[in-house]
Amino acid sequence: DIFPAPNGENASAQPQSGNPPRIHEGFFALQDIFQVAEPNKQRLGSAVLLLDQDGQELQVLAGEPPSEENQSLRSQLAQTAFTNGAEFLQISVDGESYMLYLTPYSGEAEGAYILSYMTTSNDFAALGSLFRSFIIVAIPVFAIVLLISIFLASRAMRPMVEAWRKQKDFVADAAHELRTPIAVIRANTDALALHPEKSVASQQKWLNYIRDDTRRMETLVNELLYLANTDAAGPHPHSYPNDISQPLREAVMACEPLFFERGLALETDIAKNLFVDCDPGKMKKLFSIFLDNMQRHSLLPGKGKVSAGMQSGRVTVTFSNDALPLSEENMKHIFDRFYRSDPSRKHEESDSPGGYGLGLSIAQQLTLDSGGRIAASQSDGQMHFVLPWPAARQEK
Repeated sequence: DIFPAPNGENASAQPQSGNPPRIHEGFFALQDIFQVAEPNKQRLGSAVLLLDQDGQELQVLAGEPPSEENQSLRSQLAQTAFTNGAEFLQISVDGESYMLYLTPYSGEAEGAYILSYMTTSNDFAALGSLFRSFIIVAIPVFAIVLLISIFLASRAMRPMVEAWRKQKDFVADAAHELRTPIAVIRANTDALALHPEKSVASQQKWLNYIRDDTRRMETLVNELLYLANTDAAGPHPHSYPNDISQPLREAVMACEPLFFERGLALETDIAKNLFVDCDPGKMKKLFSIFLDNMQRHSLLPGKGKVSAGMQSGRVTVTFSNDALPLSEENMKHIFDRFYRSDPSRKHEESDSPGGYGLGLSIAQQLTLDSGGRIAASQSDGQMHFVLPWPAARQEK
């Protein structure tokens, strides 16, 4: 304390208000911010008072003039400041906050002091109102921003999660497909090892089994490598206009014996001069996949049709065949890798793609790489695959 406690009766006088003053050690109390100011409550404004050595008011040097209503409260502030003896003080009286500043008077009055006070309740009330408004507005805004952020983050992560899921399924399915030929090869080699004294000719049956499954495994590995390479490299824009009717006819001619052996009728309607920016070799592979898929999954007896021509300014190739109807769920996943509409169906003994559930996936990749699109639909007991490409400009 930098001021001595006063002598006399006033030093121990109790405040004249109903509640004793509450003294704050800091600049202000946080709870004062949340108090709502009462509009009709008596409070002081600000003033500078001259006090005698006992803390009694001698004169109002500046500020609001004395009155009967505020005289009691002014005396209480003066006695509190003088009794505490601190140079700077903040107190609360009946819920009203005041800042007090007490300093020795250097004028003619010996032993006198100057007391400066001002109310801070209005400031705290304004600050509290601002703070409450901020809380009321900030919490809903923060909640909305948080929900929007979560929604956008989930949408941004969805493709990554889906890609990760497909990658896991792809690896699991590839391991499952490789397990069968490996098990067959191992079983046949064990059978050969049981009779080492026999000749190769007598063991030809086991060797044929090994050779067939080795070819199947080679086909599967090649298809997996092709898909992996196309995923890594992306589409190949460096292509030139080529007439796709020629590789389509060649693919049809190569597959006609397979249709004949299965008792399937194959009808063709292929126009000429269908130019597309593409690689002819890859287009022939693409058409072979669809023709193989037709002869594998057509109903017996049944028929298939291959048509190619201009539709709406696009070169369009359509493959149609009689087939059992698929559910909507199967149609959604028809181009997925390793997907089969009938999981119990085993791959046929063929080296062509399709037996492992990779054929349509490879066909989709080939179509997209050449700038085309692919769509599957079914109607009237037939499955339809439609492949449209932008028509290429021919150089004159």
